[in-house]
Amino acid sequence: MSFGLGIIVPAIPHMAKQFGVSEAFAAQVITAQGLGRVLALMPAGIFVDRIGRRATMAAGSGLVAVGGILAASTDSFFVLLFTQFLWGVGNSVYMVGRELAAVDLIEPHQRGRFLSILFGLHSAGMAFGPVLGGVLTDRSGLDILFLVYGGAGFVAMLLALSMKETKGTVTAVKASFLGFGKLSGIDSYYRLTYIILMVVAVSAIMRMAVVNSMLPLHSDELGYSATEVGSIFLVFSAMSLLIMFPGGWISDKMGRKAAVVPAAFISAAVFAALPFTSTLSQIMVLVAFMGIANGMSLGSLTSYTYDIAPEGGKGRYQAQRRLFGEFGGFASPIIAGGLLAYMNPGLTFAFFAPVHLLAGVLVLFLAKESVGPRRKAPM
Repeated sequence: MSFGLGIIVPAIPHMAKQFGVSEAFAAQVITAQGLGRVLALMPAGIFVDRIGRRATMAAGSGLVAVGGILAASTDSFFVLLFTQFLWGVGNSVYMVGRELAAVDLIEPHQRGRFLSILFGLHSAGMAFGPVLGGVLTDRSGLDILFLVYGGAGFVAMLLALSMKETKGTVTAVKASFLGFGKLSGIDSYYRLTYIILMVVAVSAIMRMAVVNSMLPLHSDELGYSATEVGSIFLVFSAMSLLIMFPGGWISDKMGRKAAVVPAAFISAAVFAALPFTSTLSQIMVLVAFMGIANGMSLGSLTSYTYDIAPEGGKGRYQAQRRLFGEFGGFASPIIAGGLLAYMNPGLTFAFFAPVHLLAGVLVLFLAKESVGPRRKAPM
């Protein structure tokens, strides 16, 4: 399923030609996907808590299948945008259900490692999605491309329907307006920790958004080609994948803070140093460290939230943490773009470095540990 996040990227120029729109307008298929993913987060969290993991996964993958079939059969670009929005909704719903099913089956002291594997597979799919998309578009055309990821959704739906429900008989927690989980629903010992994790989510999603939007511009300003820029992102992806399982092991054995705090401080240091880079090797070294930070934080931050969220509300509390974090993903490229009027692309990284530093300090000094010897003793 995850390869669909990148499979259509190489096909954007072909969409522009086939549907008779500008490339800038064609690129809005990515916006439609992202909008669908974000808007579906809270409904998915509520649905998975109330209805169950199996039905959530089946519904999400079913929407992906429908989106793929509709995309392959339409001649209207506006309908295509709707299908990509539908794909984003389905992907978000499926991912939330899949995560909760895994959490149900995994002991808390093993969550970091198993969720890191899950995120690793997800990242691998995202990395190879553009490769598959490029090959399919060049050799078979857009219709086959859409049918392939629609078919993947159909297969995922059949697999979801064949699995046993993992949700227990725990009653879903009471929610506030629009289904948001109340802060009072979390153990008072961990309430401040949950708020801090929402701040960390902003910094984590912001990290990726700024890297994706500003690093190509910084590299281009230094005179590097698109191929060289691609190699920079390959280093980032490779390091993220390599460190995910070790990061999960650290999270399980030494505590969530032992993985989340270094990731935040490494990100702050890299963002502060990037403006001073001038060679490709310097950029790659720093980006490798950024990949380490990304790999350490993804599974650990998710596990941290599941540790402290109440039974019957894990879906919605995880979803609203991510939803809050998405504000960082949406706002940071806009802010960075505005800063370009006053500084070069490299300096924009330094502007965001304090956000990562703040996230690390908050977790280090104020957040409560949820696993290991420093966790709260059972009541």
